[in-house]
Amino acid sequence: MPIQVDRPIQILSQEQFASIAFDVVGQAFVIHNELGRFFDEQVYQNALLGHFGARADTEVLIHVSHNDFRKSYRIDLLIDGGAIFELKAVQRLHEQHRQQLIHYLMLTGLDVHLYEEAVTHRFGGPERVERKVEVVRDGQVIGRQRTCLLDPATAFKITTLRKDLAAYESHLRRFLDHTGLERFLWANITLGEVSFRDVRKEN
Repeated sequence: MPIQVDRPIQILSQEQFASIAFDVVGQAFVIHNELGRFFDEQVYQNALLGHFGARADTEVLIHVSHNDFRKSYRIDLLIDGGAIFELKAVQRLHEQHRQQLIHYLMLTGLDVHLYEEAVTHRFGGPERVERKVEVVRDGQVIGRQRTCLLDPATAFKITTLRKDLAAYESHLRRFLDHTGLERFLWANITLGEVSFRDVRKEN
């Protein structure tokens, strides 16, 4: 899956990143204390750009493609060609903000959601692949779980797990035990290995 970034991304040492992050966070507090909290993100971003000058790039595009699948992302702030910052003008940070930053940090690595989006696209898009599957316990329907299906009896799952694969497979089997599905086609992708497992409901 080709990934192209509009700017070269360099790998920083932990010490280099820590130094840059200290500068950026410190300046962000200076700007926030001066301007207050009621401006849009673009205002704070422009203030940071003014401070860091040529060291900073903004709205850096990431292009992801595979056959006819295309998707683009934007990095809010790139400092010294290697330190990525996602800017948020919100009252509090939520899990989706953290996930978005991790997504960008894994530009040249692996992102499970990106792979799932690509597979979903390949099989016809969310409107054809995503279905709500009934969850049954003690003969009673206790909910409906959104699941990606290849056919009415087969779901697929993509992970990037480095350990605890047996435990994860055990949970997939429990999922099957409480739904009408018969099998999970499971791909686990790490930097050194891609493994495929056909996890079937046990009779």
